[in-house]
Amino acid sequence: MRRLDDASGKRILVVDDDRNLRKIIQTNLELAGYDVTTAASGDEAMRVLDAMQPDLVVLDVMMPLMDGYEVARRIRRHPSNTHVPIIMLT
Repeated sequence: MRRLDDASGKRILVVDDDRNLRKIIQTNLELAGYDVTTAASGDEAMRVLDAMQPDLVVLDVMMPLMDGYEVARRIRRHPSNTHVPIIMLT
């Protein structure tokens, strides 16, 4: 299992439809030294993933239209993202 002990330069994608939760997670990760990008929906997450190769994805399970499970499946189907750890939140 890969560990993200050294935060410098590590890119994390946070996906949550709740703006307040996104901001809380983003702030805490940035305070720990991570480079954080956020997305408000599954569709937005998929567009962001095309532009970045995150070291970790933090993903809300319960989102409208495309839930976290579907986003995780789509991430895993993309050849360049099969290795990316995903943390699911509920």
